[in-house]
Amino acid sequence: MADPTLLTDLPDQRAVFRRAVPFLAGHRLALAVTLLLNLAGAAAAVGVTAAIGRVVDAAGGRDRPGLLRRVLLLLLLVAGSGVLTWLSRYWLIRTGEHVLAGLRERAAAAVGAAPLRFLEAHRSGELLRRLTGEIDGLASFAAATLPDLATAASVLLLTVVMLALYSWLLTALLLLAFIPPALLIVREFHRRAGAVYAEVASAEAAVSSGFAESLPAQEQLRISGSVPRWLERFARDNDRLQKAQSTEVRTELRLNQLASAGSPDRAAVARTVDLLGLADWVNSLPYGLDTTVSTRTLSAGERQLVAVARAALTDPAVLILDEATAGVDHGTAARIEEALSALADERTLIVIAHRADTVARGRRLLEMPEGRLTDIVRETADSA
Repeated sequence: MADPTLLTDLPDQRAVFRRAVPFLAGHRLALAVTLLLNLAGAAAAVGVTAAIGRVVDAAGGRDRPGLLRRVLLLLLLVAGSGVLTWLSRYWLIRTGEHVLAGLRERAAAAVGAAPLRFLEAHRSGELLRRLTGEIDGLASFAAATLPDLATAASVLLLTVVMLALYSWLLTALLLLAFIPPALLIVREFHRRAGAVYAEVASAEAAVSSGFAESLPAQEQLRISGSVPRWLERFARDNDRLQKAQSTEVRTELRLNQLASAGSPDRAAVARTVDLLGLADWVNSLPYGLDTTVSTRTLSAGERQLVAVARAALTDPAVLILDEATAGVDHGTAARIEEALSALADERTLIVIAHRADTVARGRRLLEMPEGRLTDIVRETADSA
């Protein structure tokens, strides 16, 4: 009797879109609506950029009636873009969930109908990972990454079309400069990622198997005194999973590094943080420079500090800051003010603020109630 066909660590990733078509049956209308909404939202987003340029032109030409019409058009485009983007994301996530629900049913039915020799040839944790972990990964992709990817692709496509209408030669030069490096980066990542993700999948299966197989046998493990031996095996599987996931993170970081080759390196970031007097604050964060910038990890004032450091990394000749210390506590405001003072040594800073301590450091202090200059409160000798 022939040996049963075994599952590989990773599913076959060739011709994924072609093989996904049968699973989309019954959802084609929803997908068409999603595609139209996505394209309409992207068109509105691209139109916002063009409308801003027209508003600026009208403002420079002192055409008040034309300016009013273009501002109204800009507002409509902004509102329309937001609504259409929300609707397209909703329909995409909704359709994706329906497709995944059908996929779960098919997967469960396939395992239920599988021959006994096939089931015996696989550890229960491996089948559990296929039925839950991989489909949950698809669900996360459909709910988070796919909407962003679809929106970005539509905006990029329409931006290229709009740019081509202005200058096909400039468009061709940009594409020639962008596409080859992008293809090389994707190819390099694809070459590395296959083995990395396969090892992660295999290690996850081993850990899942350890749990799934030990729970119904816990009484026998205690009676036979095998609990320490089982814990040692689980520790080895867990260490293997940790190493595999660390390699996965390094591989993805390598992709980010290749994609952002023009970004400042870690040494430059550290120098800037030290120059702004923020080294002690950064070192006090849970992961130092590696701390994720989000509402869960940093307060509003701390995110303002990150914004100041990012601005310093671009090394601008002129920097405009609008209410950089608004809504933060006094301690964080003092840190921001000290950083701004260090930042002002070799460049011009235009600081708009209501906090007295923030504006007190300026060389020239202007009062502009209701947007009109009424008084020059202070002007030092070295003011520009």
